[in-house]
Amino acid sequence: MTRIPARLTAALAAMPRGLPWAAALAVLLTLPGHAQAAPAAEAAARPAATMVLNLHFRNERLADDPENCAEVHPAQRVLPASRGVGRAVLNQLFAGPSEPEQAAGFRSLFSPATAGLLRDIRIDAEGTIYVDLHDLRAQLPEVDTACGRAQFMAEVEGTLRQFRTVHRVVLALEGEPRRFNDWLQLPCVPEKGACEEPPFPPPAAVP
Repeated sequence: MTRIPARLTAALAAMPRGLPWAAALAVLLTLPGHAQAAPAAEAAARPAATMVLNLHFRNERLADDPENCAEVHPAQRVLPASRGVGRAVLNQLFAGPSEPEQAAGFRSLFSPATAGLLRDIRIDAEGTIYVDLHDLRAQLPEVDTACGRAQFMAEVEGTLRQFRTVHRVVLALEGEPRRFNDWLQLPCVPEKGACEEPPFPPPAAVP
């Protein structure tokens, strides 16, 4: 048998006889501990906000040219809504395709072994996004090949360029763009910011 709390019993006893039940309920809901219960229950029942993002991986089943290592295709993910969308999408990318995505033919250089690759990310007012990576080159041996380098850049840039605020991508290794360019054997073009030394320009807003 459910016991009625003493304070509710007292409140009911103090109410005038003949008071409509709806009015009695309204009085009870004003008691401490009851007025707050309804909003809390509503908040708990409200579905959590989500966002839909695309991760770009290779997929030979979808490829126009399976030999083109720079051809990537979007794999859609539904994630909890976050203000740091750029950080969230790169962390997902660097963990590699999920099992269902692999079953659908998606392949990547990235895997759970590279899930911690992202060190920092920021974007300037002109739409240049700066991506700083931890030195996990030992977990990415395929990047030493021409095909691996093309795939690496295509997956990262394809994923970031889904955001309209991103116009250019600059990558660094442990804070140094020059080290990243040397690793991927990319030309270092100072006027394009590809050789900027740390610290990166101050952030504006991450997409």
